[in-house]
Amino acid sequence: HPDFPTIEKEKSIVVINQLCDEIEVVLHGVEKLIRRIFPHIKSITEETRVAAAYLLIGRAYGNLKTALLVCRYGRNLEAMELSRSGKEALDLAMLFWEDKNKHLLDKWFKGKIIGNADAREFHHEHLNTELAEFYENEEQPIKEMLGKGYKIMSSYTHSGYAGLLDSVDVFKLDFDFEEQAGYHYCVDNFHIIEDLLIKILLNLKNSFLHLKDQEGFKEADRLFKPFESNLTKEQMKKIIARYKKDPDTK
Repeated sequence: HPDFPTIEKEKSIVVINQLCDEIEVVLHGVEKLIRRIFPHIKSITEETRVAAAYLLIGRAYGNLKTALLVCRYGRNLEAMELSRSGKEALDLAMLFWEDKNKHLLDKWFKGKIIGNADAREFHHEHLNTELAEFYENEEQPIKEMLGKGYKIMSSYTHSGYAGLLDSVDVFKLDFDFEEQAGYHYCVDNFHIIEDLLIKILLNLKNSFLHLKDQEGFKEADRLFKPFESNLTKEQMKKIIARYKKDPDTK
């Protein structure tokens, strides 16, 4: 059918706009919550946990807004790069809140780059401590799970062949100059954009816990509820078991 590529592209455009609309409905509320942190800061340049978290969550929020914008134009690779960058900022925000001796936070304020490997190592130790009772003191492969996600997203950021294949128009067997593949993959990968929103809300909940702001926490939780996965303990164990057997599993 000669019109099949055009029809498929138009379908994807309709779907991606609907998906973006669902996220954008809550953006005003998310920004309001981020701004709620600012009164806890005396100066935007102060070297404190709360100032660092505020800047990093704000950065991730900007990435989310831009990712939604480029999705509407079928720019899948750009949306994936923005999502990865935002999630790395949020990993740092969580790390800086929980790092008791502030060693990495102090390095960050001195202009040092805190690598993703450092963040993964910290989250592995921290989450295993937090989940010890839930999993009966059995160590969970947090580092391996985070590493797998990082490796997949790196393919987009570092122009890996697997990531670039998303930029091939299969109908013309050419580079995707007209976003034929772009719109398709924006829809297919939209769960990654949604996950960025989820991580922002989780970081806000964590921030309000540290700031002892119950109202802020409740509002962040209210916005989070529609996007919550609600996996059972058994489902979680089943997923985690795959990474215990093979860290490179999909």
